[in-house]
Amino acid sequence: MAITRSKLLVESDNLWRVTSLTDKTDNSYINNATIKVGVCEDTPLSLGGVISDLGGGEVNLPIASHKKATGEYVRIVGSKGIDGEYSITVVDPSNIKITATYVADADYTHTEVYEVVSNGYQISISYVPSSDGDYQGTLPDILHIHAEAWYKVFTEVNATGTMLLIRDRLQAAFF
Repeated sequence: MAITRSKLLVESDNLWRVTSLTDKTDNSYINNATIKVGVCEDTPLSLGGVISDLGGGEVNLPIASHKKATGEYVRIVGSKGIDGEYSITVVDPSNIKITATYVADADYTHTEVYEVVSNGYQISISYVPSSDGDYQGTLPDILHIHAEAWYKVFTEVNATGTMLLIRDRLQAAFF
C-alpha cells in the first residue's frame, strides 16, 4: 500500500490538520493511521565527518560548533539506516552521541541532522470521527515557535505497516 495526503494545514489556533489521507492504490480513505509531527530548525547542522559506530548501541555524529546539550533531541534523515528522532546522550564541542543501532552497510553520504524544536515532544494527530481521512491535533505553546522563522516539519504517518514521512518547510505566522 502507498499512502498520500492532500494537505497539511496549520491554523491560527495552533491546530494542525492532515486532510484526505488515502491509500494510493485504490484511493480509499485511511481512517486508522497513527500520525506524529516533529518540528525542527530549518537548516541542518553541519556534519564535519563520517557518522560512526562507537559500539554498545552508541553512534557518533561529528558536528563541530553545535550548541546542543545532553537530553536535547536531533532528527536524522537521509541515512537509510538510522533515520529518526534521538535524544542526545553525550556532547563535546565537536561531537553529538546518540543511542541508536548503527547500520554498517547504510549509505550515510546524504544524511542530514536537524535540531529538534519540539525536543522529543511528538505532536500526535488523531482521526476526526466520521470524516474522510481527516486528522487533527494541537501544537503546544511550549515549543516557542518564532514568528517569521522557517521550520522543517516532519510528519510521520503509519497506516497498516506502511510509513510515509512528509517533510514540509513552513514559515511561522501568527494572527
